[in-house]
Amino acid sequence: MSKTSSYELEGKEAYQKNKYAKAAKLFGQAKQEYETINDAVKSAEMANNQSVAFLQAGKGKQALKAVLGTEEIFKQHDEILQQALALGNKAAALEAVKRVEEAETAYEQCVEILQELGEEQYLSEVMKSMADLKFKGNRKYEAAASLISSVDLEGKPNLWQRFMRFILERFFK
Repeated sequence: MSKTSSYELEGKEAYQKNKYAKAAKLFGQAKQEYETINDAVKSAEMANNQSVAFLQAGKGKQALKAVLGTEEIFKQHDEILQQALALGNKAAALEAVKRVEEAETAYEQCVEILQELGEEQYLSEVMKSMADLKFKGNRKYEAAASLISSVDLEGKPNLWQRFMRFILERFFK
C-alpha cells in the first residue's frame, strides 16, 4: 500500500471547500505521483476524483478525458465497486458532453455491477441519474420507472419519496 499523496489530501480539501478547478488540478498531480510509483489503482482513483471535480467545475470535456479507461484499470485489479463507480463517473461526463446514448450505456453497465454487488445506496443514486437523463430525453415513462426503482432501493424511503412513488405509479398506469 502506497503512502497517500499530499496532492490527494490537498485535492480533497479543495473539493470540500467547493474549489473544484483547484481540486481537479491537485488530483491530476496526485495521479501523476501514483503513476510514478506504479500504483495503477490509486492513479485511476485520482483520475476519477479529477473527473468529478471537473464536472463540478462545469468542464465536461476535461471530466470525460480524465475518467476514460479507468473502469478497465479497476476491472483488471478486481476492484469491482471502483469499476462500477468509474462507469457512473464516465456516464456523468458523457452526459455533460451531450453523448446521451453512450452515457445511458455506461449507466446501465454501472447498474448491472452494482446490482451484482448488492450496493443499494449507490444503485439508488445511479438510478436517479438515469431517470434524469431519460426525462431530459423526453422519455418520461422510462424515467418514471427508473425513479420508482430508485425509491424502492431506499432502505426506509422518507415521506416525500413515498409520496413521489405513489404519484408516479398512479400517473403512469
